[in-house]
Amino acid sequence: MILFVPSAGLGKRLRPVTEYVPKPLIKIGKNENLKNIIDINFPLCFSETILNVSHLSGKIINFIRTCRYPRMSIYREIEPIGVFGGLNNILRNRTIYEDVIIFNSDVVYEDGIEGLLQVPGDVVFGLVRGGSPDIGIDGREKISVIAGLQVTDAEPEEFFTYSGIMLIKAAALKSFSETFHERTGMISFIEFVKSALDERRSVHYFILDGQWRDIGTQPI
Repeated sequence: MILFVPSAGLGKRLRPVTEYVPKPLIKIGKNENLKNIIDINFPLCFSETILNVSHLSGKIINFIRTCRYPRMSIYREIEPIGVFGGLNNILRNRTIYEDVIIFNSDVVYEDGIEGLLQVPGDVVFGLVRGGSPDIGIDGREKISVIAGLQVTDAEPEEFFTYSGIMLIKAAALKSFSETFHERTGMISFIEFVKSALDERRSVHYFILDGQWRDIGTQPI
């Protein structure tokens, strides 16, 4: 299994700080959040950790070199193209035969993702309770607003937010690569999930119970 930590964003919501410090290197507690993410997930024994970088990429690369993490691969982008655009760019340069965990570098979540790994399905994405119609998924209309799925235990007025944490099984990753191989640039979360459904891949969600924050977003 591979850990993919998207790290190419501009960090617009955190300017002017991110004009000098890339968002993954903003400190949460004693350490940079990128270090927190890698350290928290290290016990899961990933065969490799992959980063994509763009904005202030040199600072992130130097940081990783200083930390001396084993089995690290870093891919540069001329400009940020989003999580799934970045993943597609990597797959255009290599083939991955393992399952991949996506853990966005602007996510603060320290309670572990072992539960998500137990959910059957080709694609499993983590949801967190809370949010608003602007940043979350409206529980009243279920999650069908993005992917034709249902959050079956949603309360009538409850909202869910995509956590930025996702498991993609190797077979679904192969389908994604084949579907978007000729595509360059941005690929949205919605496009990714819909493409998995179109390929008849099983897509499920898992509700994360721990404390979750997205750096730069108001607490929910």
